[in-house]
Amino acid sequence: MLYKVHLLKNKSELYINQELLKLDSSSVIFITGLSGSGKTTLAKQLSCAIGIKYVSLDALRFYNISDDYSKFMVMEFARMHPNILGYINSQWNTGGYFNQRGEILYKKYCELFVNFIVDFSNKNKTKLLVEGIQLFVRLPYNCLSNKPIIVLRTSSFQCIIFKTKRDTYDEINIPKIIIEWFRYHVIQRYKLNKFIKHLNDKKGNYK
Repeated sequence: MLYKVHLLKNKSELYINQELLKLDSSSVIFITGLSGSGKTTLAKQLSCAIGIKYVSLDALRFYNISDDYSKFMVMEFARMHPNILGYINSQWNTGGYFNQRGEILYKKYCELFVNFIVDFSNKNKTKLLVEGIQLFVRLPYNCLSNKPIIVLRTSSFQCIIFKTKRDTYDEINIPKIIIEWFRYHVIQRYKLNKFIKHLNDKKGNYK
């Protein structure tokens, strides 16, 4: 597949439905890619350059360490779905861990959260950037088929290196962590390439 994300080789960003990337054409621009690909960094850079807010979908699970505006959006969302507050506080761990029930609930509310952000943007005439792996891991592909998306095609290898450097681990566990993240990124890369292929089959516009 021409547009796929590679295991070892970095590729330039992929712009899907690029005609909608103009701020006067779409209220929300989405950014996705593998964990550690630079999604948040790009969102921050574009936010400063364009002068609009960005929302990290990670805030729905990692609320306490999220940026202020993402926290604000989660709380606005929680006004419509107050039952999620308990799940957010426990990082969606039901029964002490992120089990199948927690996964199902998290997936459900990720989709609702994205729809809420789009509605919020339209109703308040507020342009927004939205970033997260949830866009291809948790959401139905057709949810974004007519939305402007920037896909970061940082290689799995580069993402693993960045993720290992970024997060704090006990040095003795680094080899194990690298193996775990390698496996994780192989799975993620498969899902991301499947996501890209689906949008390509829907005849989205690419650059």
